[in-house]
Amino acid sequence: MDIDRFVTKYPKLYHMAAPENLDAMRVHGLLSTCSLTERFGCSVEVTKTLLYSHRAKPLAIEHPKYGRATVRDQHPLSPKKLAGLLRDGLTVEDYLKLINGRVFFWCDRRRLDSMRSAYAGRQCVLTIDSRKFLSRYWRRVEICRYNSSDTRANKPRTRPLFEDLSMLDRDALSDIAEVTVPGEVPDVFEFVESEWVGTSSETLA
Repeated sequence: MDIDRFVTKYPKLYHMAAPENLDAMRVHGLLSTCSLTERFGCSVEVTKTLLYSHRAKPLAIEHPKYGRATVRDQHPLSPKKLAGLLRDGLTVEDYLKLINGRVFFWCDRRRLDSMRSAYAGRQCVLTIDSRKFLSRYWRRVEICRYNSSDTRANKPRTRPLFEDLSMLDRDALSDIAEVTVPGEVPDVFEFVESEWVGTSSETLA
């Protein structure tokens, strides 16, 4: 796989977040939940809750210097259903830690809109220039072939959950559900083309 081939099919990437996090995102960029707990110096108990437990509702954390951040819920993911979908010795805790260690992007508007519809209330969507982003992050990007935070489709979870984008066969382009970066993307706003805030009933510009 090369950048040109990917960008031809997916010229834009999309990131969805809680709108109350937008100002902090402009300062810190995009942080995985794992990176966020480290940045905010969360206690062992809070870190365990955020990284290894299913979040049925949004959780807010605070820091005297960095302010407040909202970690979105994972309600499209059912822990009970997930347990029955896991393969290769993965546990629910293992799986949650893996996905909480990543920043996620959609490369397909249809999948983005499906996730938007799963959440009530206002959401923020960043539209990102794929070529500019991948020119800097190409060797770090890994993809998932299904929505890793949604068990409604009953997709079995097997290893590897995430695959190196640069190593994919050209025929795998249509199989990409998520584009991910382990850790954080501190400079994301260098690639952002637009910011949008609205509900799932409103049309994303």
